[in-house]
Amino acid sequence: MLYKSLFVVALALISFSAAQGPQPCYNAADPDGGIGNYCSCADGSCWNINPDGHSCDPTGTDKYPSCP
Repeated sequence: MLYKSLFVVALALISFSAAQGPQPCYNAADPDGGIGNYCSCADGSCWNINPDGHSCDPTGTDKYPSCP
């Protein structure tokens, strides 16, 4: 039973981390250029901003098809 519990906890942690975008990412907003908040990541992908409205650590869960 202990092994089953450990497996469930490990699976939950892996699932949560897989749901977030890649790291490191930073907020690449350009208000002067009319570009709002989005996360630009080191692997070249872009994701929506974290629900807190400012952070990219972690990113949101929606990946953009291309970067602005």
